[in-house]
Amino acid sequence: MTEPQPLTFTVFSTPHCQKCRATKQRLLRNNAPIIEETITPELADELRAKGITVAPYVQVHDASGDLLDEWGDLRLEKIAYWVGVLNGRSA
Repeated sequence: MTEPQPLTFTVFSTPHCQKCRATKQRLLRNNAPIIEETITPELADELRAKGITVAPYVQVHDASGDLLDEWGDLRLEKIAYWVGVLNGRSA
């Protein structure tokens, strides 16, 4: 077991998005600190330029605010990995 890491998950979502709700619920169920944001038209343009076309858009930041990972869509394997890091179960 490794040392738990302080992480923050920012979940950008759209109204009525089932995958957004599922992502937030999975993170909260695992005691992950989340910040909820709305995907604005400007952000949507930026995400499309990165090839991200499905909500939610998730960012993982460390305690100093550095971006560690980001993805679009409901990605259970990413959530499991980062929740493990958060809780000291993987690195």
